[in-house]
Amino acid sequence: MNENLTIFSTTNIPSPIVSNKITSLYDIFANSGLSFILIIFVGIRWLISVVGTVLNLLLFWITIRTKTLNSCCNYLIAIDALFTAIYQTSNSISMFIVLTGINFINLDICFYLMIYSILSTMMTTCLTFFIGFDRLLSVLFPFTLCSNEYSRRIITFSTTLSAIYSFFMIWKCYQLSITIPKTPVICSISDCFQQDVGQMSFRNSFIIMLLSTLNYILICILIKYRSSTTLFNKSKFLNFFP
Repeated sequence: MNENLTIFSTTNIPSPIVSNKITSLYDIFANSGLSFILIIFVGIRWLISVVGTVLNLLLFWITIRTKTLNSCCNYLIAIDALFTAIYQTSNSISMFIVLTGINFINLDICFYLMIYSILSTMMTTCLTFFIGFDRLLSVLFPFTLCSNEYSRRIITFSTTLSAIYSFFMIWKCYQLSITIPKTPVICSISDCFQQDVGQMSFRNSFIIMLLSTLNYILICILIKYRSSTTLFNKSKFLNFFP
């Protein structure tokens, strides 16, 4: 009885399911030459990045040239915009690869093409936190941080720590690229963050975003507390003049 059930269950499995094989993008487009599907897919991302690059460069230029925007926070935002613009130009690399019909290159080659983009995106991730941290310090010590000397120190401190983390991530991406150097990729920055490196980068970025959010939560609490304290003191002062 059990044998009949086994034979019945085996023979009734459709053959396509038994011999199912996962088809990857590489299998489809590796030898297809110029592919309009890839061009459209990569091209949309490239067009968006072009707009983003132009706008971020404009933000950087306007901030640097406008004296009324001469503050630590605005300079950090401008530096963040500059690195974001640099990072967004990396989409031109994958666009060039699909336009030539090559479609895929090895990961080790892609890593060297993406070094500047890895640096830039890690810098923007860290600077997002330091922008909020600068705002928090401004609320805590509004008079101390008004001087140019303190502003320069905060900018130097923020960019230095961001650069250290960025170079650390470049090193981790390099180790990945020599571990699986012949992995075929279209070559975007996400291709350099695979396996353990990708998980570590996601975890670190998530923690940084949480800390950035905490900065603004603390800012809101401090502003609300000081506003209520000011109103209380004002009401006490007015009580002296019935």
